[in-house]
Amino acid sequence: MLNKLKSLCIITACAIAIVGCSSSLEGTPITQNTYFEPKVDLNKVYALNLKGKLALRAYHNVSGIFIYDKNKDTLKLDLLSPFAAPIASVKADKTKAIIIADNKSYEGANASDLFYDLLKVRIPVEQLNDIMLANIKTCPVKYHNGLNKNCFYQGYLINYSDYKNFNNIALPTNITITNEQLRLKLRIDNVNRLEHD
Repeated sequence: MLNKLKSLCIITACAIAIVGCSSSLEGTPITQNTYFEPKVDLNKVYALNLKGKLALRAYHNVSGIFIYDKNKDTLKLDLLSPFAAPIASVKADKTKAIIIADNKSYEGANASDLFYDLLKVRIPVEQLNDIMLANIKTCPVKYHNGLNKNCFYQGYLINYSDYKNFNNIALPTNITITNEQLRLKLRIDNVNRLEHD
């Protein structure tokens, strides 16, 4: 029994070390008073992998960790508890979406409608790429540096409070998405992949 416990501890320590050593891009903070000259067309970003924390206040209050992975036409979104236990996994492409939660699989035309069917709250899953990149044109309020601050996007109010420069792309690191049904706060902790043409 003691040997099994030691083996389990060693395996767990190795797993933590491997996960802890995963590489992420280093970003430098962008101050609100320093002008940022965009050098990359955000419409040309085809791969984005982010990890961070979320807090959702709607009919259900949920907090935890998210891992967002967008690659050309496919999207994967993993939702984890604050202790990294799986809550749900979303996979979507242009033709369908699948949500796996509680060892059950749900399929629909898109992830936003599927979330609504399951939770009675519409989460803008298909719009997350534009939201995460701050690639929104209807932003009446901007910071002095020209970056988006408050935007209206497909029925949602998006608030950006912090940005970092990742390879000449200004990525928001604190995002709040609200409408009459929800308040979703996202804090980006790691940018693992950011690729563009």
